[in-house]
Amino acid sequence: MNSSMPNGHNLRRNPTQHRQSSTVRYLAALAGVLALLLTAQPQVASATSIVAAVCTVSTYPCPPLFTLDLGGRTNGVGILGPNRYALLPFRFNDLNASFNGAILATDIAGKYVYLNATGIANNNLNSGFWLDVYVTQSYITRPGLWGFSEWNIGSANAAAIVGGLNGTGVADQLVVNSTFLPPLGFYGDAALGTWAFGAGPFFGTVGRVTTMTGLAQFYFSPALFGQAIDIPMDVDFPDPALNGLLPDPSNIDQIAQQLGLRAVPEPSSLLLLGSGLLGLGGVLRKRLARS
Repeated sequence: MNSSMPNGHNLRRNPTQHRQSSTVRYLAALAGVLALLLTAQPQVASATSIVAAVCTVSTYPCPPLFTLDLGGRTNGVGILGPNRYALLPFRFNDLNASFNGAILATDIAGKYVYLNATGIANNNLNSGFWLDVYVTQSYITRPGLWGFSEWNIGSANAAAIVGGLNGTGVADQLVVNSTFLPPLGFYGDAALGTWAFGAGPFFGTVGRVTTMTGLAQFYFSPALFGQAIDIPMDVDFPDPALNGLLPDPSNIDQIAQQLGLRAVPEPSSLLLLGSGLLGLGGVLRKRLARS
């Protein structure tokens, strides 16, 4: 996609120089996983995928040294064809955080494409941390000039509203191919209770394959247990025939019947929930506590 959109590569930059630690040898394997899954430069073609990482610093994507846990899921569909949709439920449950929901990718006639991630993020401990989320899908599209819009619509429970006074909130940023749209949301937005941020349309030229990626970063302030943020985030080239209705997991059956869309099967074998890395996160926490 070629346009004058901002071309950044993070949600929040932390300029602090991080001190090296002997922990790095325990994280060599994790570094490789992060390099493959949490790269901020979207790939040319990707199946419906999500990666979540619990992080002790605000740098996005989370540096391996500061990653407490990591989990991901993909449906292996590859490029989504015209008049198809893929629904991918996900569950990320960690000692520190949980993030459960669903991704919906929709391609209407190769002309109108949507990427919707809906979920609830919780802190399971009263320590402060960041939860980085990466969602992506590639689509077969009609080459030409397209306009893309993005949304960050969310709500917070009572604990998160209080936590918002100390920074609890979520920011997201949508990417079309390698072009970054403006970030939406800020730390502390949970104090609002509910919010709705949107931007676009932003116009640019796309080819026969278009990759859309959503980057999100949650922050949970310390000393307050049970904070929850409910967020649907979207990037789309909207179909005017839907009269402003955005496909999401709650209405996809209605839209599929209306437009003749067919579901892409979801292989159940390709599943990684990060449980194998829980022990690694525990090693990291112990070593950080001793240092």
